[in-house]
Amino acid sequence: MTPGGWLVMGICVGGVTVFFAWTLLLALTRESDDSHLHSTRDEPPDVHSD
Repeated sequence: MTPGGWLVMGICVGGVTVFFAWTLLLALTRESDDSHLHSTRDEPPDVHSD
């Protein structure tokens, strides 16, 4: 492989690795606020409106 190919491959692999590490760090360090998460089994609020 040419030096240019190694450079492009290194930049790509490095960028993906940094992005993965950053998202993993954010996911593990931020406090979770589960109040906005909903299950697909939850019924919408207007289903039982009488």
